Amino acid sequence: MIDLSSLAKEAGFGRCWLFQPAPFSRYQSRQKEGTLHPLGQNLNWNPKEVYPWANGLLLLLWPYKPLPRERQISGYYMASNAAYHGAGELIRLLEERGIQVQRADVPVRELALQHGVGQMLKNGLTCWGELGSRVAVQVLAVALPEPVTYDPDGALPRINPLCKGCSLCRESCPTHAIDQETGFCYRDCLRGRIEKETMEEEIMARLPALFGCELCQYACPLNGGIGEDEKAYPAFGLESLLRGETGPVLALVGKNLNKGGRPIAHACILAANNGRTDLLPLVTQHLADQRPQVQQAAQWAVKRLESLEKTSEIKKDG
Repeated sequence: MIDLSSLAKEAGFGRCWLFQPAPFSRYQSRQKEGTLHPLGQNLNWNPKEVYPWANGLLLLLWPYKPLPRERQISGYYMASNAAYHGAGELIRLLEERGIQVQRADVPVRELALQHGVGQMLKNGLTCWGELGSRVAVQVLAVALPEPVTYDPDGALPRINPLCKGCSLCRESCPTHAIDQETGFCYRDCLRGRIEKETMEEEIMARLPALFGCELCQYACPLNGGIGEDEKAYPAFGLESLLRGETGPVLALVGKNLNKGGRPIAHACILAANNGRTDLLPLVTQHLADQRPQVQQAAQWAVKRLESLEKTSEIKKDG
């Protein structure tokens, strides 16, 4: 008998569950209503049709610790990239044992809620018990020698009870994407709005970290016992990014995050938001960048940094 849990840990995952493939009727309804984030609109609501050979869906969790908030780095993307490659390693381990396996594009949260291993939060994320919402997730479709059944031991309530009366995530959200009554609106979330080719000025002014925003997760009491990742990660220095040294960063977060020159664009914005007038010459170099996202970010940052420089000079003269 194959020990899936041990193989998952060998590939780097902290936890795994195995479920029978079943339709996600709630997700299908939301697809028809058009209430899903565009990136989640085209997932497979009926895995039995897409993976007819599979008798199991392997849900894999890659827990991570966030970096200290003042480091201004979203730790999720490093975990997501590591989880992606971990899934590739697990696929290799399973195929070595004669198991047919494939990455499965299914609605992860619905899979978790359907089987009582995850809980919804007001900020649109999923709580995974003591791991909080600090988790990257992968799902694999597998064909095992025997059909799989799963009987959850004391399934969790669909909505986390501690979340109902709490408003800390709502109060921390820089774009007011979390409403007390209606919950999370992806259209207003900063993380979604930075993925556009160019950003509105108000979003650039509120960008708290490279690659995204985790302010609601820092505020969430359910993440309180996770701790922090204290590693140095020198690759994320603004100076090196502004010099175009993005290779070491992309090795950590994945090459897909280089779309539109995002690392350099975000470095320009954070230089301005941090008042780093010493970085103005490096930011100015990117005014001639042909990528719209980088050019727009550099223009906005140069304008802001030059204004700060003038204000500083006036104060000195005064």
